[in-house]
Amino acid sequence: MHVDLIETLSDFRGLEDNWRAVYESDSEANYFLSWDWIARTLDRLGEDWRILAVRPDIPNAEYIAFLPLRTTTYVSKRHQVLCNELVMPGFVLWADYSGLICVPDYDSTAIPSLARAIQQQDWAQLELKQIRMSEQRLQLFLEPFKDAAFVIEDRPRGRNEDGVDNDICPYVDLPDDFDQYLTEKLSSNKRHKLRRFLRMVERSSELRVTESLPATHERDVEILVGFWRQMWAEKKGDRIDSLARKFKEILLAAAQAGDLYLPMLWNGETPVAALGTYVDRNKNAMFVKATGRDQNWKLPPPGLVLHGHSIRWAIQHGIKTYDFMRGDEDYKYYYGATDVRIKNLLVRTSSRLNLHRRLDPLSIAEVYDRGKMLQDEEQWEKATSSYRQVLEVRPEHVGAMRGLAEILFRHQRFDAAIQVAGKLVQADADTGASWRLYGNALLCRKLFGEAETAFRRAIEIEPTMTDHFCLGCALQQQARNSEAVEQLQKVLQFNASQPSEVKIQSNAKRLLAAFTKSE
Repeated sequence: MHVDLIETLSDFRGLEDNWRAVYESDSEANYFLSWDWIARTLDRLGEDWRILAVRPDIPNAEYIAFLPLRTTTYVSKRHQVLCNELVMPGFVLWADYSGLICVPDYDSTAIPSLARAIQQQDWAQLELKQIRMSEQRLQLFLEPFKDAAFVIEDRPRGRNEDGVDNDICPYVDLPDDFDQYLTEKLSSNKRHKLRRFLRMVERSSELRVTESLPATHERDVEILVGFWRQMWAEKKGDRIDSLARKFKEILLAAAQAGDLYLPMLWNGETPVAALGTYVDRNKNAMFVKATGRDQNWKLPPPGLVLHGHSIRWAIQHGIKTYDFMRGDEDYKYYYGATDVRIKNLLVRTSSRLNLHRRLDPLSIAEVYDRGKMLQDEEQWEKATSSYRQVLEVRPEHVGAMRGLAEILFRHQRFDAAIQVAGKLVQADADTGASWRLYGNALLCRKLFGEAETAFRRAIEIEPTMTDHFCLGCALQQQARNSEAVEQLQKVLQFNASQPSEVKIQSNAKRLLAAFTKSE
């Protein structure tokens, strides 16, 4: 098997037909690994993702397995260096499940190939969160990690403060007929109750259930998220506004893709409750994502009405699975649900350092930005570490070279600053600031001839009063006084608007006065 790394959106989009074919063939695939979901996810992520794609090692072979991954960065508390963690990317859009897709006949060869390919990447932790796959597949994936270089940790979530186990996912297998569903899945009492309340709505002149259409998506999602916001506001605290905005974006994207079923219960013109469910028509499955209601409304029970309505709609449209997803709340079992358990695992390196002792190239931008932030905060040691880690992977990274050289210069490590800035001006020869930094380090080491060359180059590109002043100093130290005077006089031609510029001009005047006195 051959594993390719897909790292650009254009390459990913070229795989659409292949991805859809693999997804359709895979009985274990779920909505959160569908082409549409992953495409929306990658559009949101930017550049810190890759897809591992497996194909038979023969000419023109199609891919037979895909595993999407995202690279994140964290600080190792033990080693005080930046390390990488590979995670499942779907959670940026609040996916409930993760995993991989594979043509079933290739499980035994393709899935271990994915694991071995991951071992060629640079990471310290691989987070397998909310994995929904068969035990056979999971063991095929984990087997290559069962050696001394890795540690596999099972991390069940357990019950939260509300007594809910989010590793348990109730779902209902649906028959071909709604009456059959009522008979097979519900007790006599529950069956009677559901029928009674559905009839109450259908016969009412005030109550009605609507189904969201393209023309009403914006309104309906806004109402659903509003209910959701009210329900979670106290628990989410200050985060509730940003979470609600993001949830609205996620649901609207699903609606625009035709994947959102959103029935709503109304009392006259007042919305009472709403239910948002993802629809996977390829797998004939529905996934309940969000419910919300007016907390003061009692009868008919809005949740019962909307779930009953949705299940009936699902059966009428050939849906075979109604998935309540994570959490074993009692109400889900009212509808005849049975359980599946998802897994949360962590694979980490035994050393707790990145494999191959270097950063994942996908994290370079993040680590560089961190270095700049730390430098601005004058956390010199941490900023230096960030820049050095970037340069280990990207020796030509101009920003990291400049930041590192600035810190070295500030701490009067002039020889080291010259070494780094010398590489900087080779990589960034057309930027005056790079030559200026190099010239300053040379000047402090009394390498006046080389400093002169650096400042002249800076002046050619982008002359500043600093360049002319420093060039004047370098010329003075070489006893080339007339040339030095010329440069110092140019300093006075600039408009000094900042205190630092006023100081430079004051120093230039002082040196010019000294030259005049010596004559």
